[in-house]
Amino acid sequence: MPTPHRPARPALLLALVVLLGVALVPTGTASAADTSGATATSSASSSTTAERGTRTTVRGVVRNPDGVAIVMRWFTRDWTQIGVRRVRNDVYSLRLAPGVYHLQFSDKRPSYNTKKYAPTDVTVRVRKRTLQRNVRMVRGASVTGVVRNRHGKALASARVVAADAAENSFTTTADKRGRFAVTGLPRGSYSLFTWDRSKTWVARSTYVADLAVGEVRDVPLTLGTKAGKLLVDLRAGGEPISSRVTVTVVSRTTGQWWTVNARHGTANLAGLFPGRYTLIAPGYENYLPRTGAVEGGTVRAGRADLASVFRWTKQGGRVRGRVVSSDGRDPMPESIVRLLDSNGAVLDEVRTGSDGTFLVGRQLRTQKVTLQVIPSDNVNYRAFKKAGVQIRTDRITKYGTIAVVLRPTS
Repeated sequence: MPTPHRPARPALLLALVVLLGVALVPTGTASAADTSGATATSSASSSTTAERGTRTTVRGVVRNPDGVAIVMRWFTRDWTQIGVRRVRNDVYSLRLAPGVYHLQFSDKRPSYNTKKYAPTDVTVRVRKRTLQRNVRMVRGASVTGVVRNRHGKALASARVVAADAAENSFTTTADKRGRFAVTGLPRGSYSLFTWDRSKTWVARSTYVADLAVGEVRDVPLTLGTKAGKLLVDLRAGGEPISSRVTVTVVSRTTGQWWTVNARHGTANLAGLFPGRYTLIAPGYENYLPRTGAVEGGTVRAGRADLASVFRWTKQGGRVRGRVVSSDGRDPMPESIVRLLDSNGAVLDEVRTGSDGTFLVGRQLRTQKVTLQVIPSDNVNYRAFKKAGVQIRTDRITKYGTIAVVLRPTS
């Protein structure tokens, strides 16, 4: 069942939604049949960081007047999902390493239920003491209506997305009579994006202003524009990418967005409103996340554009070096090398090769870090730590040789 999403956004990153049957978990978008919570995508190192270190209890009471099933998800600071579980007996409890986290509580009732709670997000800063944060679920607003074509025919299984200015989106699918209900919406204003089941017809977004808590508003939708298609070749530097990645294209004309899970280095999108597009991409391997224009890509009504390209251009900063024994003669293979941020969180971690060499860092921007080495023979050798090591975007910092020191014998 799809879920709401909140995007991890660099400067201009917008919320991701569901398209072509792909449900995105982690971003600030809500989803079709679930309309529940938010999240986002980011480098793998973020979730790894959240899992490490001394753990502290975070707990609280979930005030749930209707006594319905509530699911909680928890995320790192940048909305990388860590876990999900059902709330039992209106109480939750987590063990988390020090850091900043987002907790999200979602009503599991179906999207057509107009009594559904809006998702509730709580941000917590975990330190060394037990933290209690209680949560109160509040009934959400709803938008209902019928989706029709320009001749007045109801469109079965049309997709409707309600998106707000905070970059949350909630998606649903119309029934066989074209009827839809997007429920559990936080109060506020929304734009409705719509396309039909075959992705042949679309419309400009419809603005729904000032929804109140618990309000149900009827909004009829008419699709009168022929949709277009866009095929985007994805390249890291000059090479086609080799693994799957989820990207989002945003219409410069309407602000509407469409998301797809790209495969074999190609993003294939359908059901698009005519016009030019910006593409939002997460980090790929060592390349940093990027938002930019789709080169040569213009969507025309009822046509496909197959000559468009998007490129990742900047790589994260890294550190290169070699770990040897204290006399400098023997390499120290399988030693752990870490980069730590100013709070001691692990940014990246590798093991040294057979010759003791390492290259550590992944999607890291310019900053000062602490370099830590834990020798493979940590019984006889001391760990090494050096603060204030400068890394820079698009560069490899050459640290040189690190000679780990023997522990004193008793």
